[in-house]
Amino acid sequence: MTDPSPTFPRLIPRELVFGNPTKTDPQLSPDGTRMAYIAPRDGVLNVWVTDVASGETRAVTDDTERGVRVYFWAHDNRHLVFLQDAGGDENWRLYAVDLETDTQRDLTPFPEVQVQLAGREKEHPHELLIGMNKDDARLHDVYRVDLRSGELTLVAKNPGDVVGWVADAS
Repeated sequence: MTDPSPTFPRLIPRELVFGNPTKTDPQLSPDGTRMAYIAPRDGVLNVWVTDVASGETRAVTDDTERGVRVYFWAHDNRHLVFLQDAGGDENWRLYAVDLETDTQRDLTPFPEVQVQLAGREKEHPHELLIGMNKDDARLHDVYRVDLRSGELTLVAKNPGDVVGWVADAS
């Protein structure tokens, strides 16, 4: 590359613009004892957790394909929850990592089904409400998922005209 002239500034390196961040999306656990964030593990974005008191840090997901980009804490302080699709198909599945047992579970193991978060409340720390198009690809019904057991319970059937669900605190 030749020296840049006043009319042709030096290009920003492609890796700087399109590469993985060192760390991103920090989130403090509801009880304030742990900090989670996304960072590369073997070049792929994964979720890491640091114990605030001891400073001990560990990766809690082990994705080797596309990386984890969306995650959040459950209000029970025990589970980290994340959404992941396969190969960019946008059929998001919901996963939970139990930080006490270091187990990861696919809570919605259905092919060609998309999950959307519909609600989470601190009054129901072990549960989430999700929209899922399991019965009809065009419509998302609402299900309650128990993070401890993985049990899914249908809460509301989409009558055909609901585009996105909003949950209240009850």
